[in-house]
Amino acid sequence: MLLHVADDGMGMTAADAARVFTRFFRSPAVREGSIPGAGLGLSITKAIVERHGGSISCSSRPGRGSTFTVELPAEAGPPAF
Repeated sequence: MLLHVADDGMGMTAADAARVFTRFFRSPAVREGSIPGAGLGLSITKAIVERHGGSISCSSRPGRGSTFTVELPAEAGPPAF
């Protein structure tokens, strides 16, 4: 099963996107913009997803927003009606 979550926010550089799941990481743009947070949400999310046998990734471009993709193993869905 795939889940995509996209926004049209400030986005981030490829270097920042590569570090976004690191505990306490906050990009320089977020710190400069005085956006609140501790930098824990995405690292916690990654731990939960991985403990369920899945993976999470991020693609982003400055000024264009970010897309987070969660992939989880899933059994076959319920029968169609």
